[in-house]
Parts: sequence; C-alpha cells; structure tokens
Amino acid sequence: MKMVESHTIDATTAERKQSELARFGNRYYPTDPSYDKRVYENTCGNYLLILVVFLVFWTTTALIWWGILSFGIVDSEIFGYFSVGAFGFSVSFITYQLISGKYANKLKRQHEFYVEKLAEKRAEEQERTTKLEQERAHEMKLKKLAERLHQA
Repeated sequence: MKMVESHTIDATTAERKQSELARFGNRYYPTDPSYDKRVYENTCGNYLLILVVFLVFWTTTALIWWGILSFGIVDSEIFGYFSVGAFGFSVSFITYQLISGKYANKLKRQHEFYVEKLAEKRAEEQERTTKLEQERAHEMKLKKLAERLHQA
C-alpha cells in the first residue's frame, strides 16, 4: 500500500497575504470563505470584455436580420416558403419538447415518489433497529441490577 504524503504550498507569508488580498480584497470584516473577489467583482478588463462580446453579438444579429430582409426583397416567393418552413420547424420542435417534457416529468415524479418511499422504509427500519438495541440495553441493565441485588 502506497503512503500518500501531505504537501503544503511552499509560499512565504508575503505571498500568502498577497493571495488572500487578491481573493478577498482589503476588507475590515472577514468575508465568507466561499467568496472570491476575482469571480464576483468586475475589473476594467472584464468590463471591456463584456462590451466586446455585447458588440459582437448584436453585430451578428444585425447581419442576420439584414440578410433576412435582403432575402425577402430579392426573392419574395422563396422567402415565403422559407418562412413557412421555419415556422413549421419551430412548431414541430416546440411540440416535441412539450411531449418529451411530459414523459420526463412523469418519470421524475415517479423517481421522487420512490425516493420518498425508500426514505420512509429506511427510517422505519432504523427505528425498528434502534428500538431493538434499546430493548437489549434495557434488558442488560435489568440483568446487571438483578445480579447486584442477588449479590447483596
């Protein structure tokens, strides 16, 4: 059997303090240990990234709508078929989601029911076992008491 050695991070006190400052910030009161400033607080670079992603998203969306508008202007008849097909696909996809969700919800309710029933059975079994143990312990006490009385 291989022994696993425990290993701590080799860091100086200053490095540990710097890491703590980066994680929690300069706070007077201690923060929750699960809080990480690097995750929950934005920096200037993070705001810039949010802005760039926002612009890319809306530029792409504008180009898609410009293409749809152009398609409708250039060939209205084919665009009509395209629109009807897209609508039919959307309706059939939503119908599929609703039907599959119905059966998934039924399975989930059944699963939750069985989990609850199993928990009840386990609790009953635990209660029965505890009761038997308590009865045995009580009998042992009574036997010891009877032995003491018999000896005295």
